[in-house]
Amino acid sequence: MGTYIKEQSVILHTAYDEVILLTGCAHPGLDDIIDYAHKYSQNLKAIVGGFHGFRKFWALEHIDSIYPCHCTQYKEDFMSRFPEHSKTLFVGDVLHF
Repeated sequence: MGTYIKEQSVILHTAYDEVILLTGCAHPGLDDIIDYAHKYSQNLKAIVGGFHGFRKFWALEHIDSIYPCHCTQYKEDFMSRFPEHSKTLFVGDVLHF
């Protein structure tokens, strides 16, 4: 996706028919990446990755688990807006879905 900076994201399907979205730095826009993922499933369970300068927080209100990682400029905002759903990840962490 993207025009200026091309980037790929990964859509993972779980055994429970849920979708996990892995992003790079989300340069094309996290909201556009989410919209694209919804073409494959409306059951988006989690987003993991870099969110770059993303601030359209309303686009994440329906997502159970939000893992802002590298290059996320507003990580504190994610954590305060979605305290029940946002988690900080570190190298070596393991996620189970």
